[in-house]
Amino acid sequence: VTVSFKVAPQFTGIPTGSATVTASTGESCTGALSAGVGSCALKFVTGGSRMLTAVYSGDSNFITSTSAAATQVVSGISLSTTSLLFGNQLVGTTSATQQVTLANVGTTTLTINSIQWSANFSDSNNCNGSLRPGASCRINVRFVPTTTGVLTGTLTITDSDVTSPQVVTLTGTGVAPVLSLSVNVLPFGNQAVNTTSASQTVLVSNTGTAPLIINNIALNGANPNQFTQNNNCPGTLAVGASCTVNVAFRPRSRGNKSANLNVNVAAPATSKSVALTGTGI
Repeated sequence: VTVSFKVAPQFTGIPTGSATVTASTGESCTGALSAGVGSCALKFVTGGSRMLTAVYSGDSNFITSTSAAATQVVSGISLSTTSLLFGNQLVGTTSATQQVTLANVGTTTLTINSIQWSANFSDSNNCNGSLRPGASCRINVRFVPTTTGVLTGTLTITDSDVTSPQVVTLTGTGVAPVLSLSVNVLPFGNQAVNTTSASQTVLVSNTGTAPLIINNIALNGANPNQFTQNNNCPGTLAVGASCTVNVAFRPRSRGNKSANLNVNVAAPATSKSVALTGTGI
């Protein structure tokens, strides 16, 4: 443990010399002052809570003095990180693994009671319940968002160390495409048999937060051969982008006709359709 200290004069001047820090368990270290401040490193054999006291040696202008006791909690555990950031992840999919290394830097065996994680995250590990002194294990964390937006959680390690539990904060953003259509019904009215109506346009938009994969755009229903469509939609529609589908009615016989224009997209987005109607005369 690196201990920093500062010797402040009662009035004016800059103290020189050194300070010795002693723990309630007997360990001590000494560090020289530079501009009134200094540091030294204490090495502890075991973890736990200690009281630390600093004694200033004094110099030609300042007398020796002793600090009030301060509490220092010494951990036998080292974590490679205390936070993980996963960035954007498509809802319903699993991110790449990020690792947390848990190391026993103490001198006694560490008992690991539990490793738990929050919703929208998952974990696997090779910690096996305990770590001998000097040993380490890996905790593999993944982000599995179930909804959109910024999602936070924790990885919590409960063990026999005095600083238990150790907590790693987890953050990621769930993203998903959203298919939006400008209309859900296109009525064409009366149209002479074997003639083609003026086109009507359906605007296809991605109003979500991830690219939208368009599998296909097709006509089906009762009379799909009485309607035509053409479009300029790409296989993947970027966030905020739009494309158009032009639909026309060409009745082959008299009477009421109907069909559906289906825009079929990949999950987690939802496919949608537009109802088409017209009458051949």
